[in-house]
Amino acid sequence: MNDMSAWTDFFAAMVGATSALLGLFFVSLSLNLSTILANDGLPERAMQALLQLLAALVVGLLLLMPGQSLIASGLEILLVAILMGLVGTVLAVRGLRRGKDHRADFIRNLAMVEISLVPWFVGGFLLLGGNAVGGYWLAVGICLSIVKAVIDSWVFLVEINR
Repeated sequence: MNDMSAWTDFFAAMVGATSALLGLFFVSLSLNLSTILANDGLPERAMQALLQLLAALVVGLLLLMPGQSLIASGLEILLVAILMGLVGTVLAVRGLRRGKDHRADFIRNLAMVEISLVPWFVGGFLLLGGNAVGGYWLAVGICLSIVKAVIDSWVFLVEINR
């Protein structure tokens, strides 16, 4: 197999699910926006969760384009992963610095961001090298990113009010 065509159903389902999660995430943010903005570090964490869902959505949409080679798919994944990694890490570190009262929470958050990125990079590099197994790694990375964003949504919707 020299393209990601076998993954079409997975990416179509993932794009739909991620789109719905993005909408629900915005609802959870809007319900507690004043509280989120009043707590140091939480706006950065919110942006980070949004970034992870948006990255999954964008990669899914890019990989649904027909006729792409594994190399093109790998390049797209790596570009999105690099951007997500750079921006996500900057946001996590900024949140860590601002949220001094909850340092352990922000350290866990940073670790979860970095752990979720590893399969994105492994998958991207494997695809770039022509190995279709990279699709499985990417799927794991996307699932980890979605789980992390859903955990953040729970924090912004429920935990923030405790």
